[in-house]
Amino acid sequence: MLAYPLFRAGWIIGFLGLAVTSAVQPVLQSAITVRQERQIVPLGLPIYHPQFNGSLAQSDSAAMNAAGPTTISRRSAVAALMGEKSGLRYTDANVTGIANFGPVNYLDVSCNIEAVPGNKSNLNGWDLYNFTYRYPDAEHVSDDPRFDLTQFRDVSNTSVLDNGVEISLAAKSKVEVQAVIFNNTHYLRHLCMVQTAIGSCAAHITAGTGSMGDLACMRDQFINVDSDLEKAGSFYGPAGGVISLFGSFLEVFVGKAVLDIRDRLNPGQSLFVMGTLVADTDKTLVMPSDLLSHMQRVLWVTPLLAKFGTPEQEALNVTMSVLDERNVIVYKIDKPRIIVTVAVLLVIGLGCLVYLSLCNSGACGRLTRDSLVHSLTVAGPNGPAIKGACLASLDEILDKAGGEKLKFGVLLEATGSVDGHLGFAEQPLAPGSHESSPVTSVGKPVPGRWYGGQGGLRKKKPQVEV
Repeated sequence: MLAYPLFRAGWIIGFLGLAVTSAVQPVLQSAITVRQERQIVPLGLPIYHPQFNGSLAQSDSAAMNAAGPTTISRRSAVAALMGEKSGLRYTDANVTGIANFGPVNYLDVSCNIEAVPGNKSNLNGWDLYNFTYRYPDAEHVSDDPRFDLTQFRDVSNTSVLDNGVEISLAAKSKVEVQAVIFNNTHYLRHLCMVQTAIGSCAAHITAGTGSMGDLACMRDQFINVDSDLEKAGSFYGPAGGVISLFGSFLEVFVGKAVLDIRDRLNPGQSLFVMGTLVADTDKTLVMPSDLLSHMQRVLWVTPLLAKFGTPEQEALNVTMSVLDERNVIVYKIDKPRIIVTVAVLLVIGLGCLVYLSLCNSGACGRLTRDSLVHSLTVAGPNGPAIKGACLASLDEILDKAGGEKLKFGVLLEATGSVDGHLGFAEQPLAPGSHESSPVTSVGKPVPGRWYGGQGGLRKKKPQVEV
């Protein structure tokens, strides 16, 4: 078609149809865009948090007073100390995003920190680390510092390195801490207060799991639970786990570490130094860079890890609000573009159908309805009567073969048992024909006989007259 362009309706319609059909797929593809979006879906999920539940503690005597930590509480505190980069499973739900829970009761710490420049030293009074505590609100029962909980526990004696510090607990709401740590450039001197508090916590979680080091709790206020701890049966009361949480915290941090006479680290019985030391070789000693973040992590994470034991109170779960981040595939469809494209296709298709059905066309016209012209240009047992006519338009056929005279009639006479054949004289011989030369003359059909194509020759059953 493109080799012999004719600026007529049929050619133009055909060319437009070809062009539009070729453009349909890219146009429709461009009308549909696919992109990935992140949707934020607020969710509320229950998570375990015992707060001050008595399941964290041991009971003291038959009076069921709250006492020191259970094995689970101790183990949870050690895991929190060493798990700065470890995962913390909040929920089994597959949620990802910023999670918040609270208000909850927990232990929090506030500190005044003084930084003194210095180098590591094995001189007396220059401990790499020491940590001691006291109960400022405890009752004064003795002038002996060993039994007076209102005074700081003694960590100056080197015997602490071998024997550790005995942890004594009191049923009070706060513990004062005094600590020093060498952070490789400075000696950080801490004076801190660890107290019962109420507040909310937040963390980023992925598939229900966050990092222990990422948990951050924001304190609303410190609270006093001394009256609850002093009641008989405080183990079952709202502050039953407070003494346990204090005890687990102190067991992790209390102690000291020094350099020996060969400038090698002696960590003593300090779990903190052994659990957080960055490097300790013959040539290199790298201490933790701070103390406060480790204290906060132990205080905040320990209750979340202590998931075993017998609950002594109801409602060990709190609601965690998660801004769940979900990746979704969004399909955007340009409806006007699709409607216009389909409309153009329909109009062109309808125009082609009307043109082929009603008009005389140089391309097709009535070829599909005129059997005689059809035989000349398209069909026939040996192809079209006019050679190459099936590849040409009717105008080309008339131009090139308009002067030829062809005889149409009976090429093969019909008999009682064999069909005859109609066609044009001087056609090439059919494949398998027994004739030696093309047929040059035609006859007239005999009424009552059957005439078909040469490819349709068939034997008729003999008829028996009765």
